[in-house]
Amino acid sequence: MSEKKCNQLQALYAADYAYEKAAKALVAATEAALPIGTQVAVTLGRSRIRGRVTSSGGSWWYQPAMVIITNNATGKTRRFNACTDSIDLLVIEEPASVDAVDPVGGSDNGLTTRV
Repeated sequence: MSEKKCNQLQALYAADYAYEKAAKALVAATEAALPIGTQVAVTLGRSRIRGRVTSSGGSWWYQPAMVIITNNATGKTRRFNACTDSIDLLVIEEPASVDAVDPVGGSDNGLTTRV
């Protein structure tokens, strides 16, 4: 293998490591900003939806800023990207304690960070 190709592969691995680190930081920031139980109002398309955050649906390798809410009026689940879809996001009420909130189903599937 040529030295040039070796350098290109090293750059590829370094970029992949940087992406993984940044994506994990984005998941943590999303979960800190919108913990489970937070009441929000967000405009998705033409609809203004009020709901409760039920999960941070993203993983670091796929949609790291994804947030899942349950619509207060209909009970339907909606997903949105906290970075791009939430230009008109309003946090109405934060949960009293992250530990006090039991997510739907009784398990967070390891997707949230507990304090």
